[in-house]
Amino acid sequence: MPVSKIQSTILWVIVLNVAISLAQVVGGFMSSSGALLSDAAHNFSDVVALLACWWALGLSGRETSKHRTFGYRRAETLAAFANGLGLLVMAAFLLFQGISSIIRPVLISNTNSVIGLAIASLIVNALSAWLLRAPSRTSLNTKAAYVHLFSDMLTSVAVLVDGVLMKHTGAFWIDGLLTALISIYLGKVSLKLLKESTSVLMHFTPAGVDIESIKNSIDDIPEVDNVHHIHVWKLSDSEVHLEAHVEYRSDLSLSESGRVLAGIKKLLANNFGITHCTFQQEYGVKGESKAVVFRLNDISLPA
Repeated sequence: MPVSKIQSTILWVIVLNVAISLAQVVGGFMSSSGALLSDAAHNFSDVVALLACWWALGLSGRETSKHRTFGYRRAETLAAFANGLGLLVMAAFLLFQGISSIIRPVLISNTNSVIGLAIASLIVNALSAWLLRAPSRTSLNTKAAYVHLFSDMLTSVAVLVDGVLMKHTGAFWIDGLLTALISIYLGKVSLKLLKESTSVLMHFTPAGVDIESIKNSIDDIPEVDNVHHIHVWKLSDSEVHLEAHVEYRSDLSLSESGRVLAGIKKLLANNFGITHCTFQQEYGVKGESKAVVFRLNDISLPA
């Protein structure tokens, strides 16, 4: 899906979430429902997350320059990380509020408004999540916004159950219990999102990429003696980069080495999804050829 279309979809989702959030704030104060106010707060966090997602999408598409040779491709990952932190803070706030409501239950004056607004919020969030479902599969940034919306949809279900149970049983402590359960779920989701975005920002090897398999595949090429100092990382959600030292068995000509490197690049693209490769070509170099991955703690400085 084109970036401009995703941005347009996000703007519509923002409008929907602003409207339902305002309605929930009014209804929450009128009914004294902590769960409803919690859902409103979560909806407002959705709006912030969606704005960050929209902004990052536009930023990541900017042209590269001599001062920014990679452009702003990490903008989406930074937005996903920020959204993960926002979800974690929101989870902590809701947990505190939920425990407080369990200890000291608050009388809900109008359970009908809680039920009605929960249904409206459920519809809005389900529609919003559906609109972002497809683009969330290819972008960590959009996935962060989608997670916000999907978790808020589940929150709306919890608030609906909350309102029905309070109306028919009078057990107002349920409001606090469901708020606390929602916070635990949000905490789990936010930690997973933070782990994924941190992995990209810290240049960790992408999930599913096996360094040993890459080494063995390149070493099997007849002209290659060994490959070492291998680094693999994600620049963005769709770009996987690799750099390595390739040592040849013989002193190849420039045209011959170019042919070998072209074959290596094709192999890496087809078998490992690596989209960009940088190689240092070597022949007769001794001492470092056994290193598979180059790490800072492998460096021995001269005395």
